[in-house]
Amino acid sequence: MTEEYKRTRVLHVMNGAVLGGISTVVLNYYKHMDRQKFQFDFAITNIVLGPNGIALKNMGCEMYQIPLKSKHPLSYAKTLYCILRQGRFNAIHVHSNTTSFYPLLIAMFSGTSIRIAHAHTAMVPQNRIGQIKRFMAVVLIPIVATKLVACSAEAASAIFGEKIRESGKLLVLHNAIDADDFAFDCSKRFRIRQALHVEHEFILGCVGNLGIEKNHVYALKVLNEIKKTNAKCCMLLIGDGPLGQTLRNEARSLGIENEVHFLGRRTDVKDLLQAMDVFLMPSLYEGFPIAALEAAASGLPLFLSDNITKEFSFYSRCKYLSIMADPKIWAQEVLRVDRNVDRKKAVVEVKRAGYDLTTNIRAFEALYK
Repeated sequence: MTEEYKRTRVLHVMNGAVLGGISTVVLNYYKHMDRQKFQFDFAITNIVLGPNGIALKNMGCEMYQIPLKSKHPLSYAKTLYCILRQGRFNAIHVHSNTTSFYPLLIAMFSGTSIRIAHAHTAMVPQNRIGQIKRFMAVVLIPIVATKLVACSAEAASAIFGEKIRESGKLLVLHNAIDADDFAFDCSKRFRIRQALHVEHEFILGCVGNLGIEKNHVYALKVLNEIKKTNAKCCMLLIGDGPLGQTLRNEARSLGIENEVHFLGRRTDVKDLLQAMDVFLMPSLYEGFPIAALEAAASGLPLFLSDNITKEFSFYSRCKYLSIMADPKIWAQEVLRVDRNVDRKKAVVEVKRAGYDLTTNIRAFEALYK
């Protein structure tokens, strides 16, 4: 048997590998795995690769393009079946939430013995199609999957149903990070703030896709309220997405366009976090937001929507607030932040809570046994 086929070969199925989100979670784990024992490849619908995809390719991962299953279900099935058979994969790891049952069913017919469904979101659309998909997920995924994984208990309930948490088939696996990599560094803070020309500003930060679910319009309103009492404030908006121009227009209408720095997709988020004073995430829904975990490791105070999983309660500088409240409430809480806290101590909190990669890597590897 060749060395290639001594390794456990895993095919990950996801939308794409750009930057952030699911591809970041997988990349973080794969960096720390023994790649002499495990080979990861990817079946993705968006073949345009970002920094995460490029990093994975440089680590020897193969990228296969598959059709959109919603538009071309038969072509999707045929393509995925051929990939699985020809690649001799030992496992398939599907990151498609409620629609994971379809690729898992194909994998079952292909003879793939290890079939993993991974839930990454705690929100399911309330429209009729969304509810039908969830019903099918709750019924079918436990049948076609050999293992169920979720980033949080809330995500498990949302995708697999309430009863699955009592079945013994579920593993809640943290979206872990290399916490030391995000530890506060005063010299980086000074350098980044200087490069952005915000040396003396009180900086709010948001990291994430510029989509409706992240609720950035609300964050802009919070900034606007803070500006009324603290003229030297600004926001770093890190990410890209369909609402980019809408948010620029909103900032202009609020009269804060000069205070909002649209930085786009960045590969240096860990450095940009050092420059911030506060991290905002007023999301409509999340699974387990890894961006918030990175911010916590850097010692930033977190202000999270109470729609987000309460698993961040481990962090002493985290506060949950309602997005149904007036943005003034958020602004008042933000302005109470103690800026003299030693941010370096936050890494210890993240590790103690079990969100460091070193304490989770063995559980991740065990998925493929």
